[in-house]
Amino acid sequence: MRLNKFIAKAGICSRRAADQLIKSGLIEINGTIITNFAYQVKITDKVKYNKQTLNIGQTRLYAFNKPKACLTSSFDSAGRKIIYEYLPKNLQNFSPIGRLDYNSEGLLLLTNDGSLKRHYELPKHKIIRKYKVRIFGELQERVKKQIELGITIDKIKYQKCQIEIIKKGTNSWLEISLTEGKNREIRKIFEFFGHPVSRLIRTSYGKYKLQDLALGAIKELDI
Repeated sequence: MRLNKFIAKAGICSRRAADQLIKSGLIEINGTIITNFAYQVKITDKVKYNKQTLNIGQTRLYAFNKPKACLTSSFDSAGRKIIYEYLPKNLQNFSPIGRLDYNSEGLLLLTNDGSLKRHYELPKHKIIRKYKVRIFGELQERVKKQIELGITIDKIKYQKCQIEIIKKGTNSWLEISLTEGKNREIRKIFEFFGHPVSRLIRTSYGKYKLQDLALGAIKELDI
């Protein structure tokens, strides 16, 4: 198997990003740094990245109920809490499918298969993510329709979505469904309209649902 494909299948990153790891001399095979993109990984090879051995086995998928105040990242220079501090040793090499920002909670999928990760992340597959969102104030119908049709803010185009108003009040609860998750998308949209988000919980990603999974808990899923 070509080296970049092996790295992607191990769940580290995409093939394109794997090429950069190889080019940068960050991949070690049998104790030797390999920078040859055409290298074919043999079954007897021991491939390492960041001092960790990469393995390709059965594709696995887990659900993690991410708490707020932690990053969907493997490292933070500021010393903030990261998701891997909650995960057991056998999941330290698993990659998140998509991201949740520092103060967002809820369903985060984790996999050891780079191809599965990319399939779920690519907007062209239109996989629906659902969020339960608490905003300040009441959302007016005209603003709701404007957001649902898609909107451009600071030259960034946000795609169509669906909004259901669950509860109105000083703080209103919404259910938002979208198929593309740009960086802090929901927060930026509602801040633009004067409705800061005070809580954001992802409740489903495609066919997978958060349901009653406890905060900080992990469970394996059927693929």
